[in-house]
Amino acid sequence: MAERRYMRVKITKRLIERDLPKETTTETWIWDTEVLAFGIRLRPGRRPTFAMRWKDDTFGGRNGRDRKMNIGPVEQIDLDDARAIARQRFGELAAGSDPAEKQRERKRTGVTVSDLIKEVAETMEAKGRAARYIRDFKQQMRDHVEPTIGTRFLRDVTATDIDRILTKLARRPALHNHVRAGLSSVFTAALRGRYRADNPVMGSAKAEARHRERLLADTEIDGLLKVLDANPGQNADAMRLLWLTGSRPQEAFAMRWTDVDLDGGVWTKPAQTVKQRRTHRVTLRAEAVALLKRLVEERGQSPFVFPSDGVKGTRQRGYKAAKTGHITTIKKFAAKMFEAAGLSDVRPYDLRKAFASRLVASGVDLRTVMSLTGHTQVAVLLKHYAHVMDGKQTEALEKAFG
Repeated sequence: MAERRYMRVKITKRLIERDLPKETTTETWIWDTEVLAFGIRLRPGRRPTFAMRWKDDTFGGRNGRDRKMNIGPVEQIDLDDARAIARQRFGELAAGSDPAEKQRERKRTGVTVSDLIKEVAETMEAKGRAARYIRDFKQQMRDHVEPTIGTRFLRDVTATDIDRILTKLARRPALHNHVRAGLSSVFTAALRGRYRADNPVMGSAKAEARHRERLLADTEIDGLLKVLDANPGQNADAMRLLWLTGSRPQEAFAMRWTDVDLDGGVWTKPAQTVKQRRTHRVTLRAEAVALLKRLVEERGQSPFVFPSDGVKGTRQRGYKAAKTGHITTIKKFAAKMFEAAGLSDVRPYDLRKAFASRLVASGVDLRTVMSLTGHTQVAVLLKHYAHVMDGKQTEALEKAFG
């Protein structure tokens, strides 16, 4: 490709993957139109690299020296991350500091993986990430990362070290992908903090997670509800509400009475309890409203619909009081109920899937299903419920063509 054509363009992932020249005879820069002084640096015999280039007099310097600083190889750093790093460093230039010198200083400073894991967790808390997300991140790093590389300096960790950690989790694809995402967050922070110039997680492959296609039949739901009737209590009520609303377990567990309009039959989920961090208003079924009216009479003195302790009759045997003030899990109880109903291969989240699949199988349009379940992407809904929709194809063809 001609050098002039790519002197100033909007750099995209497609350009990086398909349109970069394989070889160049002279040093060439492909400048980005979105971020000042940022682009891709091409040099003979070298890998394409995200980099910055500026003059010292850009912000009032005197000697006007031509300055260059590599951010990292394009195959090891995500484009959005590279742009974010460039913006941060250009801001430092505007403030009068030298990002290149700061990068050299970071390399001289020994910071361990455990040090940065702690810093990343604190950043998550400051940004308001869900407490459960942060707790899972810490646990995954503590159990699967820190024993292997926790005491290593960030600059010394290699892609081989990352592969060694992930290989041990090969038979647990979901955990493999969670740990990989956590590691990527840590080393992206290392890039932004100038502790190193690449992300060793880039290039490692995600595990192919198999999505569960276990859907509860109507007869199985009926059998489960009978078991719950025979084992009354707060946990049974929580399980019943999961089925009646199709909500995520953590959303239901954190429900407050102030979130519910029993007269209007509407539940407003606060953003901090919703996965997408957006307020979600959902209409409640009549059975759900009836259940909540019974609960407010029995346990309405607590701000939570499902308090963890402090209200007579709410403390569940075998569970510790949660610091949140509401229950955070019913796994033990649910496992016993599923087993009693002959459903040993089912878990609480499957009640949400049963709710959504019932809507899809009934012919409800996808946008309405999404408004009830809180899904924000059609692709995610289709991924989990495509096999339910397959059963509607014959019916649609018969209805359309006879």
